[in-house]
Amino acid sequence: MSTTTQPGIFKWVEGEKLGDSFLLKERLGKGTYGVVGKAMRLKDGPSLREGDVVALKVPFDQEIGWENLIREPEILSQFSHENIVKVYGYLSISGFFVIEMEYVEGHSLADILNNQSFGNQQSLITIINWIKQIVHALKSMGIYSHGDIKPQNILIRDDGIVKLVDFGTSRRLEDVWVFTRGQGTEQYMAPEVALDNKRISTKSDLYSLGVILYEVTTGDIPFHSNLERLQGRSLTKPREINSSVPIHLEKVILKCLERDPDLRYGDWDAFLGDLEIALESIRQVDREPVIVPETQRYQFKPEPSSPLYYLDKAKKALVDEDYNEALKNAEAAVDASEGHPNYLRMLAAVSLRSHYYSKAKDAFNRLLEKYDHGYPVETEQLAYVLQKLGELYIKLQEYDAAIQTWQRFFNVTEHKTLAKFKLSIAYGLDGDYNKSIELLEEVREEVPDSVVIYCKLGWAYALAGDYQQSISYYNQALVIDPSDLFSLFELGKYYRIKGDNRRTKKYFDRIEKNDRSGEYVIKVEELYG
Repeated sequence: MSTTTQPGIFKWVEGEKLGDSFLLKERLGKGTYGVVGKAMRLKDGPSLREGDVVALKVPFDQEIGWENLIREPEILSQFSHENIVKVYGYLSISGFFVIEMEYVEGHSLADILNNQSFGNQQSLITIINWIKQIVHALKSMGIYSHGDIKPQNILIRDDGIVKLVDFGTSRRLEDVWVFTRGQGTEQYMAPEVALDNKRISTKSDLYSLGVILYEVTTGDIPFHSNLERLQGRSLTKPREINSSVPIHLEKVILKCLERDPDLRYGDWDAFLGDLEIALESIRQVDREPVIVPETQRYQFKPEPSSPLYYLDKAKKALVDEDYNEALKNAEAAVDASEGHPNYLRMLAAVSLRSHYYSKAKDAFNRLLEKYDHGYPVETEQLAYVLQKLGELYIKLQEYDAAIQTWQRFFNVTEHKTLAKFKLSIAYGLDGDYNKSIELLEEVREEVPDSVVIYCKLGWAYALAGDYQQSISYYNQALVIDPSDLFSLFELGKYYRIKGDNRRTKKYFDRIEKNDRSGEYVIKVEELYG
């Protein structure tokens, strides 16, 4: 039996209902993380009322959704600032994990930069004032960082209020090193994060703001890929591209873009102080409009003997979706680097995106061996590798190895609830149902309103032969989400075995009504042969 509901890709269809909670309006965007759209509430909630308009985000990777469910709520609940998009809650509907957020009427900074010319002082002043709003939002977050600041994640409301969205959605290694067309997360990410996979800090967010200011003043970005940074290409100063960039502003930008985080601004107030000085110098100068020139993109041409040569070929193959070629070149890059951890991480990322799971497992194990033999590693890096290995062992049905890996993950991570949840699934798949139930019951105490936990408890009790307790938990899951497909299917299947055709039909009819991907409709059809 599958450990989780494995939903298909969510299809946003305007005018359709999502469970009994939302009426879908127009789709607002689609990225690597998921789809976002406008929706209207069909019933009252804890902080909203029927008829309220919200934004819904549905992650493509529903396991990532679950992790966010148990990791982010306490942090997000601490954020209450005008320039941070409100997150109202997380919920599971019709087998999909959904994030409910404040709806913002306006445009992203990416759209504004793509469609407007910033050829005068007033335009530059406007952008800098938007940056100041972002900084005030980040400052309000205290020790927490955003982790994915880029123009696509900065919304400008129609009244000029800036809203920061998408907190921490790009912290996965494969999002950093799986290459995308155009300007994605990679180009705005600080080198200590992008190259060394180190813990994201406020200084990393500061670097990302420096990239945005660089782009606004030059029409270009400092680096177009991590390959350029690995090669050691030096940064072209803004005034070398555009001599009309104010010198005070150039100094601010260059300080933000220091390779060493310790050389950047020590705190947000210091950054705001220098930014205000630069802003005042722009206001006082009477000059001709600043011309942002067309820039010549840097052409990356590594030497054939360099591991970067193969990594560049892997990048191009991934863009073309030629996964065999991408993997071949990623492996060649590792060989050329004599197994350097940076290239092993990239090989693992390419293997994951290419769905070569055994190759990914081998790459992560080689990386773990490097760490175990003394290569410097931060706790969060080690936890990440263990988490990916644990998931791969489950996918490859190597359950004993999965148990050992998740136990080690529990020992090093601060996310103990996630660790217990993952370990419980591994125990259940390995046949130790009592241990699985024991851990899941602990998780239920810590996350009492999670549909996922009740579904897994129903699954575990069924495997242990306690069908009455299993049914009870499936029904509790349906109290939280009446359209939960996993529970509906398991209950319908149970009553079909019992010969209770009326109840069987009731549950299977609800599946037909709520199954947006068609996966469970097919499962029902397969039951009837």
